[in-house]
Amino acid sequence: NNQGEWLEPVALSWDRISFAKKKKSILNGLTGMAQSGRVLAIMGPSGSGKTSLLHCLAGRNRHMQGNVYLNDTPANYNNMRANAGFVPQDDVLLAFLTVEESISYAAELQLKRSKAERRRMVNDIIHRSGLEGVRKSKVGSVVFRGVSGGEKRRVSVAVEAIGYKPVLFLDEPTSGLDSAAAYAVVGFLRSLAHSNGATIIATIHQPSTKVFEMFDDLLIMAYGDAVYQGPAADLEAHMNQLGYHTPRNSTPSEYAIDLINADFEEQKEAAKAQIKALGAQSMAMCPPKGPVMGMTAGGHLRKSSGVGVGMKLYTLLRRGLINAARNWVYYWVRVAMFGALAILSGTVWFQLGDSYKSVQNRFSVLFFGVAFPCFMAVAGIPGFLEERGVVRREIKGGQYNAALYTLIATVTAIPFLFIMAVLYSAIVYPLHGLHGTVGHWFTFMGIFFSAIWCAESFMLVFPALVPIFVVALTLAAFGNGFVMMLQGYFVPFQDIPKFWIWGHYFSYQKYAFEALCKNEFDGLIFNCQANTGGGCTCLYQDDLNVNCQFRGESVLTAYEYEDVSIVAWVMVLLGMAVGFRIMFAVLFHLQVRFF
Repeated sequence: NNQGEWLEPVALSWDRISFAKKKKSILNGLTGMAQSGRVLAIMGPSGSGKTSLLHCLAGRNRHMQGNVYLNDTPANYNNMRANAGFVPQDDVLLAFLTVEESISYAAELQLKRSKAERRRMVNDIIHRSGLEGVRKSKVGSVVFRGVSGGEKRRVSVAVEAIGYKPVLFLDEPTSGLDSAAAYAVVGFLRSLAHSNGATIIATIHQPSTKVFEMFDDLLIMAYGDAVYQGPAADLEAHMNQLGYHTPRNSTPSEYAIDLINADFEEQKEAAKAQIKALGAQSMAMCPPKGPVMGMTAGGHLRKSSGVGVGMKLYTLLRRGLINAARNWVYYWVRVAMFGALAILSGTVWFQLGDSYKSVQNRFSVLFFGVAFPCFMAVAGIPGFLEERGVVRREIKGGQYNAALYTLIATVTAIPFLFIMAVLYSAIVYPLHGLHGTVGHWFTFMGIFFSAIWCAESFMLVFPALVPIFVVALTLAAFGNGFVMMLQGYFVPFQDIPKFWIWGHYFSYQKYAFEALCKNEFDGLIFNCQANTGGGCTCLYQDDLNVNCQFRGESVLTAYEYEDVSIVAWVMVLLGMAVGFRIMFAVLFHLQVRFF
């Protein structure tokens, strides 16, 4: 076939699908079938239950009752992921990728083909979806302009269609589009059905006449019930049989929707009763075709895409690095902010020197170096939420899992965090005049990198727990305040109430701050405070007091940091970061799987 590939025919059928929410019935025992090589449109006024039905058929509603079948096999989480794609109502795409890149990466994740064959299939999909003119344009987002709304909608369809799964669900693919863009989208869907044998099921709201004529089959719903189910071309004749003739200034689909909409009637309940009676009369004349056991539609179900884990890792890593490198809002603005923070800190505490006063200033510098850059890790929350929709769609589509995404997100973030750590350390170290050997600088940078990576990992837990920006940000701010308060700088360890001691050991900032202190004070010598009448006063007692000096080790002993092992504390930071990443992966898996 010169247009992609011919698919194994898979019919989708459903039997007595019911769903209720908060004791309100949404779907009332629906039965029906969608056939291979045809486009089924699900229509109805707002609140009719069409989107709820679509989610039930796609296996995305865990609270439904009834049965869904792929051919004669009961649908489940695994075979639905392998055999069906889902295009949500909102376009969820990576904004900084081009149209061609978006479709190409989707192909690599879903098609076990040679590179040349995948390229041919990508070119075919781009041509058939009318995206040839924008293939090199970035998708865009609310932050910067990319392709148009209609083009973005076609990209959303294309990234699912490139997987050539036998069944494709779409939630209002023409919503918000002008008539020309809607016609192009539905024309593409029709070609997937007629040229490739796909089973297309889409919810549609008020299509134009040209768009409506491209549908093969039609399911019209009202208040959770089916009121018509059959060929779209037969709708007008069916309505005539019922005694309803389409007015000259309307179309059969518009007139049908008007007849079953009671939202604007004064006597709503009476109107609903009439609509239910009409629906019952209508369905008696066109009874739905339900599941037929033994029916295979001539095709066999897929078990998986066949793409190996290694290929998925390679694809996701390339895509993640390219998207991150172009995402100036998420990474490069943060890099600039780290540089600005470093200059601010370095000029406020400029050239600390070796007087007794510099001891407290050094503690303040090191505290600031841990607390504020780590606090800036909250910027990771909008970054994750921005790509969450794409990742959810791909995981639900069986392209990879939450663990693989977590690994890739970790690897792609490390280079940018490393750049931030090197930049910050390179600026603050000479400006502050910190412990001046090259070895101490590398240790400082290593501790700082471990701290911000741990902070970044800690922040990811919150949007995985609650994927609402404001709530996640509020929880993250509390979490940051918690670890900052109990790390041991504001409140010394011995003064922390016993019931909060666990929080001290949980605080990743404790380990970063103490390791930085050990690196800084170990080996330094400070001058004591000179008295006006001669002699000196040394705040820290050791063998150098006779020379009006004291050792940095005496400062560490006074604060009970003398036994700190930098290597051990860095290992704790890295271990906590890994622990937070595992927690994120588990929470995100549960979020995708059950919510």
